[in-house]
Amino acid sequence: MEQHYPVHYQGGLSHQYWFVSFGRGKVIKCVQLDSLVDAENHFNLCLYDYDEKYCVLSDTVISNNGDVERIFVTIAYCLNHFFKQNVKGVVFFEGNSASRSRLYRIQINKYRHLWEKEYEVEIISKHPNEILFSISKIN
Repeated sequence: MEQHYPVHYQGGLSHQYWFVSFGRGKVIKCVQLDSLVDAENHFNLCLYDYDEKYCVLSDTVISNNGDVERIFVTIAYCLNHFFKQNVKGVVFFEGNSASRSRLYRIQINKYRHLWEKEYEVEIISKHPNEILFSISKIN
């Protein structure tokens, strides 16, 4: 299994984990966890690419940088750090397309043996083409 990218954590209103993806190119990425206002200890996870031209975070960019495995290992590292600070937290995320949700499901299942003793991951079908994922730490 690949090592995660080096990560810089930035707290505040959002929990942000910044790293640089080195695949075919160099892409600055951010895993951001925002508190959901409708439920205590519930957070939304977004994976963003930083658009240097416009100085904004975007979740619609498809960088196709060739390092998807290492990115998912880095996201897992970020979640592990997050849950150490937020033991009762529940994290929700979904892909912004059916193909991205499928990719997330494949990666979650591929590494199931590494996380299933510590974390519970639920895959919730909203309707045929939309899947919501939920992650929480097993107490």
